[in-house]
Amino acid sequence: MSSKIRVKDVGQYLGQEITLKGWLYNKRSSGKLHFLQLRDGSGIIQCVMFKGEVSPELFELGDKVTQESSIIVTGTVREDKRSPLGFELGVKNLEVVQMAKDYPISPKEHGPEFLMHYRHLWLRSARQTAILRIRDEIIFAIREYFHKNGFVLSDSPILTPAACEGTFNALAVVAFQPFDQQVGQVEKRQHFYAIDQGVQKGVYKQFHEYLSIMKLWVTESCAAGGLPGAQPYRGCGRGTAPPCGKKTAPRR
Repeated sequence: MSSKIRVKDVGQYLGQEITLKGWLYNKRSSGKLHFLQLRDGSGIIQCVMFKGEVSPELFELGDKVTQESSIIVTGTVREDKRSPLGFELGVKNLEVVQMAKDYPISPKEHGPEFLMHYRHLWLRSARQTAILRIRDEIIFAIREYFHKNGFVLSDSPILTPAACEGTFNALAVVAFQPFDQQVGQVEKRQHFYAIDQGVQKGVYKQFHEYLSIMKLWVTESCAAGGLPGAQPYRGCGRGTAPPCGKKTAPRR
């Protein structure tokens, strides 16, 4: 039997003993039972460890294992209509590959500022995973539609602060202030987009019908992230309020 079984596919192995590899998403205990939630990127499954079915050492390990530890769980797939997945795993063996220490995002509620500080870890949560999957479906649908209608995908270059071999001097980009604060702003804005537009014009002359999906960064002196208590955006180098003195609406 293949060892690469994903959580989303456990329904195919009802009544069979399988091995799952992933991370401990959450856990709770009730007397002689440990309920370990394992995630592997494809879904989350509850693994039930009964004290009478495992060794005392294994049951103690189930009590000590910490959130986001890397684990390998072996057990029998059972039907569970209460589970969103429809199945659970009766644990027969638990192996801890790596014990996580001091994982900051506990199951309790956290404020936006705290979560944004640990953004790279927050992406592991069920909500953020769902958002990424929705985004993936939307982008895939857009690309599929245009592909079926004869469009060619072209990935335009992006601007990054990292520079090497003299490229910073060769392709210098100057940050600009709002339109009402600087004369000749139109010319500077055109210069800002010159690199990207040059590539797009070349692709257009070759294919006429093409698709380009790109990211957009905004250089401005306002609160970053649209979060309560967020610090001023430091990318502009000033970190101050807009010159007009008016408060800007938070971006979400």
